[in-house]
Formats: sequence, C-alpha cells, structure tokens
Amino acid sequence: MLKDIFNNKSPLKHDVKLLVLVTTSRCNSRCRMCEIWKDDAAIDMSLDKISEIINSPYIRNSLEEIIVGGGEPTLVKHFPEIFSVAFREVKHLKHISFATNSIIPAASLVEQILIQRKIVKREDVNISIVLSLDGFKKTHDEIRGIKGAFDKVMENYFTLKALQSKYNFGVAFNYTVQKYNVENGDAYFVLDMAEKTLLPIRFSLVIENDFMTKNLEFSQVGYDTQNREEYIKFFSEANRRSQEGRMAYEIGMYYDQLVKQIQLNKRLVPCLFKGRKALFVNYDANVYICGRTKAGLIGSIDDLGKQGLVENASNNILKICDTCLINCAPGGKLYQLYSVLLEDGPVELAKLIYLVANKRFNRIKRLYYEYKNVVY
Repeated sequence: MLKDIFNNKSPLKHDVKLLVLVTTSRCNSRCRMCEIWKDDAAIDMSLDKISEIINSPYIRNSLEEIIVGGGEPTLVKHFPEIFSVAFREVKHLKHISFATNSIIPAASLVEQILIQRKIVKREDVNISIVLSLDGFKKTHDEIRGIKGAFDKVMENYFTLKALQSKYNFGVAFNYTVQKYNVENGDAYFVLDMAEKTLLPIRFSLVIENDFMTKNLEFSQVGYDTQNREEYIKFFSEANRRSQEGRMAYEIGMYYDQLVKQIQLNKRLVPCLFKGRKALFVNYDANVYICGRTKAGLIGSIDDLGKQGLVENASNNILKICDTCLINCAPGGKLYQLYSVLLEDGPVELAKLIYLVANKRFNRIKRLYYEYKNVVY
C-alpha cells in the first residue's frame, strides 16, 4: 500500500480529475425539490479537513477541477479561504466553481477570492460562479420558498457582471427544470428570455439525489418517467434553439443527448464518477464515488487505499448508472468526445463534432447580426 501511495496509485484505477466538495449542510433557501435545509445538523467542513482531503496522496497529483458546494456554500465563515487553500495546494488546478442561491450577495466574497488568486499567482485557474434559478419572479420565489429571491438573483448577477470589468472570471445561471416550472409554462418563458436577452442561462433537469432528499415524494416535484413527455418537449425546443445558435450559453452536446436519454431511459452522456475520475465528499467528510447516491460510500479519504471498499462502492453505483440522467460530471469536451468514440464509434463522433461546430457557427452568425443591428 505504501508503494502505491508513493507511486500515486490506488484502487480508483484512474486519476481523479474532479472533486465535488460539499462544505456545509446549512442552507438559507427552502426549496421544494431539496430537503437539505431541513437537516438539524449545522456542519461546516473545517479548513484543516479540506486541506487534508485535497492533499490526499490518491488525488493531489491529478486533481484539476473542484466544485465547492453545499447547502449554501457562501454561509461558511471561511468561504474565501477555501479557495486560497485550493490555489496554494492543488498544483494542477485548472478550474474551481461554486453555485449560490444569491440570498447572500456574492460580489464581496468573489472579489476576496480573486484578490487571493492574484496574490498567490494562480491566475491560470479559471473561476466560475453559477447562480441558481428556478423561474421568473413569482415562480422562482415559490420554488425557493423565499419572498424576493428572484430579485436577489438578478441583483447578484448584475453586481458580478460589473466586477468582471476588473477581474477575469465567469458567471452564468443554472435554471433547474422541474415539474412545477414546466407545467406552468415558466420554463418556456425563461427560455424565450434567454434567447432574446442573450443571458447566459443553462437549463438542466432536476434529478432525485440521496444527499438532498429524505422523505420527499420526488415524482411530485421533479423528473419521473410518468411525466417524461413534458421534459422531452421542453428540452427538444431548447436543443433546437441551441443548434440554431439562438442561445448565449454553450452547453455542448447536453440538450441533444438528454432528449435521447429521456426517450431511451438510458444514459448516453459520459460520467466522470462512473469512470472513477471524480469523487464526492460530503460535509461530514465521508467520501463517495458518486455524487447522486449514498450507495457509493467509500468511507474516509484514507479509505481510498482500500481495494475492497472502492470496488464495492463502484459496483453499487453501477445499478443506477445506466439510467442516470444527471449532468453534474460529464467531464471536459475532450473527455466527452473520447468517451463517445469508445462507446459509439467514429461515425457517431463525427456526427457530434459536426453538430457542435454547426451550432457554434450559427451562434456566431446570430451574434454578428445582433451587433450589426445595434451599431448601424
């Protein structure tokens, strides 16, 4: 085992590229599709524990991306310091991101993070902020259970956009498509808004997750095979507009593949968790080989060196892998393309490359005409 540690080998078999790090159980939203805010335990992961995890001999030499999650991660008192630790200690880090419900304004925290990135000379690391969005005005407030939540999201966005004049980082919205906002037409309204205003909005499907639900009857709020036609209809429309270059946010092959996945009830998009290239660490420091199900429990960070635990966790998640529609860890573009080549062959890969290239050409053409009309 010691020999494997020094050679950076482990039962994970492949280098871990992505770490999803849940830093707190606390949340100040009251979302319909999530119950983490009902958790009585108010646990924040300490900086020492975070440092211990990212310095594990099984991941420290391969880790390239970290997603800082929650709960609501901005509630953590040492939130900016989490990024400082990552900048200093993860030498191959390329990208770090977090999602926020925007109830706490993020600009001040983000600026602290960006200043730290400059001080430690890690401006090679890309930073992305994702603003959670579930609807327009009333719909968003109702789903989040917080009056005025939508206005806070938009205020957060425009404040962060202003900060981009001083620093280089990314900010975009993630719209969670679920039963309520599809059935009341809000998802289509926001899709129109995204197209007409060129707001960077990604639309993703809400999927049941063991870490966020306990006693919730998920079919009442989220995706269920019984109501799949509504989701097929919406994402087909999102895919059509995306392919025509009418959307500002580029999401690769996700919409196209998601429609096929729902139709076939079969996963087509690559997954870093299934490929053992990603780990999920919950706020209690338990390590999982999958970010969707607790069946993927390995144990502590030190247990990554134990062959049986990793193999059992990996085998347990295979039960849900084939029909999993979650988009949390599809991997980078090259990984996606390579996975398609291995799974489907060169013909399907060529089709995919053409699809993405044509989409981007159409988007550039649309932006050109938008700019031309403004200027002239």
